[in-house]
Amino acid sequence: MDEDEGNSEKAQNTEKNKRKNKQCLLISAIYFIISGIAFTFQLLAYHDILYCHREALGHLYTPVLIVLSFGSIIAILGVSVAQMYILIGEQYPPFATALGTPVLVICSTVHLTPKGIRWLRGWYRAYRGKKEEKEGMEKVSRYEASR
Repeated sequence: MDEDEGNSEKAQNTEKNKRKNKQCLLISAIYFIISGIAFTFQLLAYHDILYCHREALGHLYTPVLIVLSFGSIIAILGVSVAQMYILIGEQYPPFATALGTPVLVICSTVHLTPKGIRWLRGWYRAYRGKKEEKEGMEKVSRYEASR
């Protein structure tokens, strides 16, 4: 196998992996939003059962379910943050973000926030540059057509 073929295959694998990482990030973000909405409904239902219906045993089982639900939401956020590290190309922190431990997820989210903002700004500037370039080409073509 030639060196050029190896480089093109590696670039193709990188693009394929990047696309898969974007898909994973999108799916985990959707799961995060759905879980957050479900958690909100769960809290509202808990308060309804506890205070409106005066259910005496609500204190026994519901806090465990709420803690488990909140832990699941934090774990999903950890997977999303781990995928963002891959997409941005940033080196992982020295702890495992995707494990879902709340302290680690919050630390890595805070660590990633400034870098993520810079990455989004760069992406927006590239998008805006392409849009302005396209508009500029349309203006030139309209000008040439009017001549």
